Amino acid sequence: MSDRAPADNGLTSGSNHGRQSARPDIPDGISLRILGKFELSVGGNSVSLGVTSQRLLTLLAIRCGQVRSGHVLRGHAAGRLWPETRTARAAANLRSAIWRLQQSCGGVVEASFYDLGLASGVAVDICEASTVAFGLLTPSSELDPDQLGAAMRCNLYDDIDPDLGEDDWLSAERERFRQLRIHALEALAGKLIKADCHGAAVEAALGAIRADPFRESAYGLLIRAYLAEGSQLEARRQYNAYCDLLRSELGVEPSAEFTALLCGTVPVPEQDRGDRLPHTTSH
Repeated sequence: MSDRAPADNGLTSGSNHGRQSARPDIPDGISLRILGKFELSVGGNSVSLGVTSQRLLTLLAIRCGQVRSGHVLRGHAAGRLWPETRTARAAANLRSAIWRLQQSCGGVVEASFYDLGLASGVAVDICEASTVAFGLLTPSSELDPDQLGAAMRCNLYDDIDPDLGEDDWLSAERERFRQLRIHALEALAGKLIKADCHGAAVEAALGAIRADPFRESAYGLLIRAYLAEGSQLEARRQYNAYCDLLRSELGVEPSAEFTALLCGTVPVPEQDRGDRLPHTTSH
């Protein structure tokens, strides 16, 4: 397959101000995954794409999770993907990338002469995750059982695929989404504790800890979940593990608020604690 785009850049004339219109042969069931790994699938079948196509779709997926329209100006996309290339060359690279995408999977991208974005029928994991995360972080939001179940099934546990590169814009978006999902997982854990779903609360808190092993608030939620289900021994084990981590890696003690979580709980048996007795005061 040639890398050169045809003269019309894969665009068709007609309505919608030059944007590609839907064609009857566009397949249904297009889904795009960029969390944990990259995968574009159509009707459950994976579509093989080059690195440039993957990075372009990732850029559009991230944009879809941030703004309502989900579209990005062509100049912005070209500058992001080819930051060290001259403007004209970057624009030509983008035209070629769009054309190759349309050959591999027609209908995944909508493009005009001014901007481009994912087609409205494409299911995007980071869009779903961002919507759920912002819902969890809405002040005083109460979730019904169906909403809570949807939040539990949502992928708030993976970051943007690390194999897509380490460009500045990708690194910044990875960190932005990592922070969003950590806060969302903590909010989810708190709501699950309140709903007496202790096992699911433990999983959500552990997800936040995997994303940030030094995060005291996540460990606090994990301990609260164990205490709520009556697992005082496990709660104290996690307390000791976090104290050990802080002392060995940072040389600090947990906060007084964290220490107070275990007030009144049973002590850890000698064979389980070793020399890791928790301090009762912070420095």
